[in-house]
Amino acid sequence: MTYTITLSPSGHQFSCEYDQELLKAGLEAGFLIPFSCRSGMCLTCRGKVLHGEVDHGDSHVKYLSLEDRANGLLLLCSARPRSDLHLQIEETDPNHGNLAKKLPARVIDIKTPTADIKILTLGLPANEPMHFRAGQFIDILVEGGNRRSYSIASVPKAAGVRQIELHIRHLPGGLFTDFVFDRLKLRDILQIEMPLGNCFLREDSKKPMIALASGTGFAPIKSMLQYCVDRHLQRSIHLYWGCRQLADLYELEWVKTFVREHSQIDFIPVLSDALDSDHWSGRTGLVHQVVMQDHPNLLGYEVYACGSPLMVESAREDFSHHCQLKPEDFHADSFISQADLVRLKA
Repeated sequence: MTYTITLSPSGHQFSCEYDQELLKAGLEAGFLIPFSCRSGMCLTCRGKVLHGEVDHGDSHVKYLSLEDRANGLLLLCSARPRSDLHLQIEETDPNHGNLAKKLPARVIDIKTPTADIKILTLGLPANEPMHFRAGQFIDILVEGGNRRSYSIASVPKAAGVRQIELHIRHLPGGLFTDFVFDRLKLRDILQIEMPLGNCFLREDSKKPMIALASGTGFAPIKSMLQYCVDRHLQRSIHLYWGCRQLADLYELEWVKTFVREHSQIDFIPVLSDALDSDHWSGRTGLVHQVVMQDHPNLLGYEVYACGSPLMVESAREDFSHHCQLKPEDFHADSFISQADLVRLKA
């Protein structure tokens, strides 16, 4: 059975089969519906049912509670229609982004700042400079129709870019990261799709900004920081980067130099499990809780959170419930690894 889906406020309509996820049908119809993990955990594709019935599929109660469902909320990546539907969801403005496209990318540099992190530089086709927004990510297309998402650490340019930088942490047993750490070599060709994601810098905002990263979630934050400086955007920025140990702050010296040169940015590194050999005298604990200690009232702030899904969702919930942050001022694309998927679905 086929149903008609109407999106509000745009008025766009598309058809969706009884056994098809709403997000999949909407994307196939060509509409710019925001999404990220496609696993029902990042909440990027959350919308509201204004009229009609849905099957919530495998949406987990951790991410779509029974109260949320009773209030009409749904996750488009998991939900399927059970009638014609009228849904409320903010589609991505095509004038504020660039349509994603698939293209080949050549590995032109590989750095290994720590034993479990690689920094890759990918060269794009010479005749196709790509445009993206600071904070967006790419998908790398791997065997079996699978995808792996990585944020772009490079800074966007008005004329487009011909190279992009990625920060990749090794996840032992990972389909792609095992390949990167064991077999990837210079001049190898990867198939990618870009740009993707809705956690891009809102450059017209004047609100003070909390840039919150864990681990290699620093990559999109690096892009945003450089873009703010290059564009002379006048806003204060508070950078919090949380890692387990000192060595995990793999671009620490770059950050220190960058912040020293730009007075509107302050930097608070946080370690959750420092070693005795780190001789760490800085902040400790969970990075989003350190933000809450420093900024107990986030009303009027804008937050960009990048990193582990646990950190992102803890920050989203705690900042909203305890620090008065408006939901529309929290921006995140949380990437779900296969290990995360197993753990968080448990």
